[in-house]
Amino acid sequence: MNEPSVFSGAELTLPRDALHVVQGAPAPSPSSVEVEHRLVHNLYGALQAAATFAGLSARAGLPSGGERPFLLSRSFFVGSQRHGAVWTGDNTASWDQLRLSVQMVLALGVSGLPFAGADVGGFFGTPPPELLLRWYQSASHLPFFRSHAHVDSPRREPWLLPQPHAAHALEALRERQRLLPFWYTLCWDAASGALPSAEGLPLVRPLWLGSGGGGLPPASPAGAGKPVPRSALLLADTAFTVGADLLVFPVATKGASNVEVPLPVHGCGGAPCEWFSVSSGARLRGGFWHSEPVGLGSMPRYQRGGSILPRRERVRRSALLAVWDPISLHAALDAAGHAAGRLYLDDGVTARLPAALHEHQQSGGLLEAARAGAATAPESELEGAPPQHAARSAGAGALLLFNVTCEEKRSAQSTDGGGGGHVVRCILSSRPTRPLALGESIGPLPASVYVERVLLRGLSPLVVDQSTRLADWLPSSLAPGSGKSPTASVGGAAPRPLGGKVEATPHGLLLERLHLPCDEAWDIEVPGAVLDG
Repeated sequence: MNEPSVFSGAELTLPRDALHVVQGAPAPSPSSVEVEHRLVHNLYGALQAAATFAGLSARAGLPSGGERPFLLSRSFFVGSQRHGAVWTGDNTASWDQLRLSVQMVLALGVSGLPFAGADVGGFFGTPPPELLLRWYQSASHLPFFRSHAHVDSPRREPWLLPQPHAAHALEALRERQRLLPFWYTLCWDAASGALPSAEGLPLVRPLWLGSGGGGLPPASPAGAGKPVPRSALLLADTAFTVGADLLVFPVATKGASNVEVPLPVHGCGGAPCEWFSVSSGARLRGGFWHSEPVGLGSMPRYQRGGSILPRRERVRRSALLAVWDPISLHAALDAAGHAAGRLYLDDGVTARLPAALHEHQQSGGLLEAARAGAATAPESELEGAPPQHAARSAGAGALLLFNVTCEEKRSAQSTDGGGGGHVVRCILSSRPTRPLALGESIGPLPASVYVERVLLRGLSPLVVDQSTRLADWLPSSLAPGSGKSPTASVGGAAPRPLGGKVEATPHGLLLERLHLPCDEAWDIEVPGAVLDG
């Protein structure tokens, strides 16, 4: 309540003429002056958070080690993002407030406060089961996620909901934990400044941010909805993307059974954007409205073509128990058969702030840190910062760069007469690097953290019959019934059978039961598959 709050006061805060002593006033003023509260009201909470952060950092021994502080402040101002998370304050259990909570978090993000959230279910009032479920689904995709209510409001833990609402709310919580590696990497990018293309961008972004220029797609593909004008993206104030690669469309209307989602077309490196439905696996063209049915257990989400999202499929009692669990990768291939992504790994607790970043958080000075470039940049460009910016803390940590490149073999036609695609040879690569720590080794990371599962959205197995005449070059590793898997090369060693399991799913080609280390470079070759198109 660091506004500061005074519930018995006429203005619910200190009187406007309450005096504060300000030290260190610039010349020719005296060294300390008295100012009225009205002049420093907005600074009060921000300075309290800054002082608390400094105290917790000193107690932990930062930047040389110790646990990183976590702060949550109800009052904030310019610069508060350096010291902790914020939330939108007291809200109400209503559908209007659910929509407003998303709008406010997006507004805070573009204002420079990326770590923000809202009270799930509303601080005041009693949310009905449908509203509380939809709030859990929506808020689980915002940076700061918690349920919080007034002492006189009924409890609203998800397990207190009736079925099937409780089961769907639990799934929203599980999906939040599965996506924590993606969230963690976004936070690393935001805090370190290591990705120039994302510098200054919020964690969650309105659809117009990063969607490039206006205009409509050149042609409407079969089955596409109406074209999306740029004005529709400006007005879509409850839809957003997590980072640049996961589009979320919260269901914020009572009794909704179908929603119309505007999919952006611009912002994909000059080519029209494509999106993959997380629920169905369908590939969708950007620039058109997409109609999607929504049951109680579903909320529309779409992965951008050309992206790779890191996940953890194993759900634990606590996120801290999962920090060294195996990783899954969901790669969504664009029309050219390419995708790229990043993953930052550490223990989730130990402070690994480079000295420059620590000083930036403490004093607000300019951050000068290593600039890592694009996710596909050569490893030589990602070897860290100058020695004066090197991390002073010890322990394992790594930044992994993933890349998928597919080389076309020939066109393919489906045997059932329906669409076709391109027969391709694909290589998925992982390159670990040292994040902002010149001279610090990449590992060793714990043996328990490795890539165990890869989903390649947009790829399907190659079906061979006499009419395609492809059996003469198709490697036996993917021949129907062979039971063998693609090949892998780890640490520069000769390729060997990958092991594991290859499975066709409605969402793409799934490689399971893998054991690929996170602290070594490796390449997987999928020698024959169909790039859907």
